[in-house]
Amino acid sequence: MAPPDEPWWILDMYWPWMVTHRIAPLVAGLDWLLVTRTVRGPWRRPLVWLCYPGVFLIFSWVRGALDGWYPYHFLNPGLDGGWPAVIATSALVLAAFLLVGLLVHLAGNARVRLARGPGRKTPAQPAVPAG
Repeated sequence: MAPPDEPWWILDMYWPWMVTHRIAPLVAGLDWLLVTRTVRGPWRRPLVWLCYPGVFLIFSWVRGALDGWYPYHFLNPGLDGGWPAVIATSALVLAAFLLVGLLVHLAGNARVRLARGPGRKTPAQPAVPAG
C-alpha cells in the first residue's frame, strides 16, 4: 500500500494498488467532468455505492482468515489493536467513502439543476421536426 504521505503522482507501486489508487480515481474524475449528460440521482445512491467497499471488506477478512494475507495492514486483526482497531479504522474508511459519495452525489444533482435552468422540471429535449 502506498504510504499516506506519499505524493499522488508517484507511480512506482504494486500494480493493483496503482490501478485502484491512482488510475481509477483519475478516470472517474475525468468521466465526471467530461460526460455532461447526467440525471438526478435518488438520495440513496451514495449508500448503494458503499456496497462494493462493504463486500470488499468482508471478502478481505474472510480471505485473510483463510490464508493470512490482507490487502491493507489495517484490515489485519493480528496486528496491534486487534479487531477493535480493525473495526474502528474500517468504519472511518467507510465513513470517508460515504462522505465523498455524498459530495459527488450532491454535486451531480446540482449539475443537473444548473443544466436544466431555473424552474424547469425536465431536461431540455431537442425539437422534433414536423412532418
